[in-house]
Amino acid sequence: SGSMIQDISEQYGSRIHNVKNLLRQFVLELPSDVQMQLSEFSEEVRIVQALTTDKMKILRGLGRLEASGGTDITGSVLASYKTLKEIPSTKKVLVFITDAALDTTHPDNDFFRELLAEIKEDDINILWVGLGIEEGSEDFRLAAEITGGAYIVSEDIDLLTERFNAVLRDVRESPRSGLSNIYIGVEKINALGARESYATGKVAELAPIKKSGEIVVSQTIKYTTRSMLC
Repeated sequence: SGSMIQDISEQYGSRIHNVKNLLRQFVLELPSDVQMQLSEFSEEVRIVQALTTDKMKILRGLGRLEASGGTDITGSVLASYKTLKEIPSTKKVLVFITDAALDTTHPDNDFFRELLAEIKEDDINILWVGLGIEEGSEDFRLAAEITGGAYIVSEDIDLLTERFNAVLRDVRESPRSGLSNIYIGVEKINALGARESYATGKVAELAPIKKSGEIVVSQTIKYTTRSMLC
């Protein structure tokens, strides 16, 4: 959530700083073949780093995160769900971190609760993380119940680390499906000088390649284009 304030207390320090540190360690300890995507949200949702297995790209994206603006909870959950739904994978995990109320229990929030039910049907595992909003813990509990996920409402670094480690164990211990994830990603600089990323993947019935233990340096394919005048 982009609304995280910079300074909160002498006990816990900077909220956005703590989140970055937690996510940094989480990313570093994920298996090397896990595909990741990083998004941030305030009044709007922005994909900071598109789908990738490159941990350094995710870490660079984390470094660019800043606290700003309000929080569109429903829009951000919907965008995250749509993205994850299209990603071919036998194990999908979403870590949703915010310092804003979810309002899951609000009587007029039927759409949000229906959205959470759809997430459960698509077997997406969610960890709901609430920072500095202990009075809203019931909303997080209900969100976890509807999605079949887990939740924590705390700013205690040790408690948050313990919950993140539980997600890590779940990812690591997931049984191998015997399928291969075919993935392709493209990055380019557009006419305005901004970096654009595109990525897609597909789970195929191909036996995973056996590893020989030999370290192979991957090569990057580069290309250039030019206009042709007739």
